[in-house]
Amino acid sequence: MNIKTSPQQQFLLYIHKINEDSPQAILPSLAQLSSILINQNLTSQSLALLKQWVSTLQDLCEHLSEVDKLHLLSDYFFNELSFNLNTTKENSPQEKDLLLSSMILQRSASFLPLAFLYHYLAQQINLPLFFIASPKLNLLKYYGRTSCLFVDFKKLGKLTAIDDNTNIKTLQTYDLEVCSFKSTYVCYLQTLLQYYAQELTNKNTKEIKLALEILEKQEKPLADYAIDHLNGNPPPLEGHSSAIYTLH
Repeated sequence: MNIKTSPQQQFLLYIHKINEDSPQAILPSLAQLSSILINQNLTSQSLALLKQWVSTLQDLCEHLSEVDKLHLLSDYFFNELSFNLNTTKENSPQEKDLLLSSMILQRSASFLPLAFLYHYLAQQINLPLFFIASPKLNLLKYYGRTSCLFVDFKKLGKLTAIDDNTNIKTLQTYDLEVCSFKSTYVCYLQTLLQYYAQELTNKNTKEIKLALEILEKQEKPLADYAIDHLNGNPPPLEGHSSAIYTLH
């Protein structure tokens, strides 16, 4: 017997996966959050679009090297699909800049939700991308077999190495260290909760608060990213996805 679960229940199921530092649970959780806070039909429309993009991207990337895939992904995401980083309200984002369904339909968002979407597409073509300790830099970090590059969202996904970018070279080492997916997601939820608190809306934020309680309860790190860096190895990236991560 199939028991249908509500968006609220699905969201919390994904939160428990994110608590295990699972990157593959992030986008499905954002989809459920959009259903809770905006509109379930709107979320379904946006996910239908996303599935088309994934299929196209996978076809385009067949037989390409990792670095070529990364170049193609940035071109596809920022030029073909016309996504852009909304920096006009960087310190005071609006609801439409933070939720998945509105972001997919308007092709614009704040850095973290936009990066979550970009990262999800990267997972579909097996690209090892990671978030960094300072999300305000608007960068994602790529770990390849022979190179480490940054995807710059302020420059339409331009790829840059530390030695080639004067601005990056002046930053503290800590700012560029890989941050766990869980910690990055907590930062996103805190931003979303802060928005609703400031706007004094009548939106029910119970699920966001509960999710933060779950994610913030476990203090110890789930992966020792610092040691991985010292050894010159990329941090762990979860392997094959399971059925629970399927976008509906």
